[in-house]
Amino acid sequence: MKARPPAELQIPFDRVTYREGQLLASRDLHDDFKTEQRLRRMHTRFLHNTWGIALGFTVYGQVSDDSVHVGPGYAIDISAREILLSEDLVLPLPQTENATDFILVVGYTPDGVYRNLPDIAALCAGTDMDPRTERPVFAWRAPDTLNLGLDVPLAHIRVDNGALVLLPDLSVRRNARRQVRPHIATGTVDTIGRVIADGLTVITSDAGFAHNPEYFVRLGSSAGGLVEIAAQFAANSAFVLSAGPKQFVYRVPELLKFAPATLSLPFVVTWIGVETATGCEPVPNLFRYFTYAGIAVHAAATNLQFKGGTL
Repeated sequence: MKARPPAELQIPFDRVTYREGQLLASRDLHDDFKTEQRLRRMHTRFLHNTWGIALGFTVYGQVSDDSVHVGPGYAIDISAREILLSEDLVLPLPQTENATDFILVVGYTPDGVYRNLPDIAALCAGTDMDPRTERPVFAWRAPDTLNLGLDVPLAHIRVDNGALVLLPDLSVRRNARRQVRPHIATGTVDTIGRVIADGLTVITSDAGFAHNPEYFVRLGSSAGGLVEIAAQFAANSAFVLSAGPKQFVYRVPELLKFAPATLSLPFVVTWIGVETATGCEPVPNLFRYFTYAGIAVHAAATNLQFKGGTL
């Protein structure tokens, strides 16, 4: 069965190739720009998975003012469209008869606004303003009509009769942040009780860790039954030592207290390494990591060990 490509890839990417002496039409330049724009948006959406204010867009005003000032800024909406403002703007406040709450939002200006513009010299005679300059769309939204994602919130404002009642509340702002995911790798090692009682060296060089990760280990048995139960009890004494990016040592001294036959029984050591990264990391959910690795997690039947102790 042929796999259906994701929606973002269903429109093919065409690459414009150039040669000396080539006659270029405006369509060629537009196609080249659109390709780069699509790639940049896909990079932002699927690699960084973020939206919001990246820089600037400060909002300030005083009580009783009939307008607010918005500073230059750069933001990204949920569709990874870039929202740019390169100058200060003064935005009049909406007229209301009673005290009303509004959310000042910024959005992307559709490309169609910039098409088929009249002659710039005639339109802007005597001024230095160019309507083709990138400029976002500002709007006043009631809190219950906010379309988060397409609307990037800048400030919560209370207005009465066209004037500010309170200072702008910036707590509604959403800031874009780079999302740095931890590097996670997993593996299994088949061994026998005698080896892990003395200390099993687990090689993790294929995982590609750059620094010392945190190792989480589960002890089980392919034999099941009583051997699995013995593994669960013995794992209470297990610990990781000599941990590094290329290997670690896993030792279960409790196995020495069982019957000598236990030392020759088959065991399975399943490990997960988590290497954190600098930046705005998501809060780790260790049970989710085990789920992703295809390992069943049961609070009463699973023992997880990490460097220096037991979870």
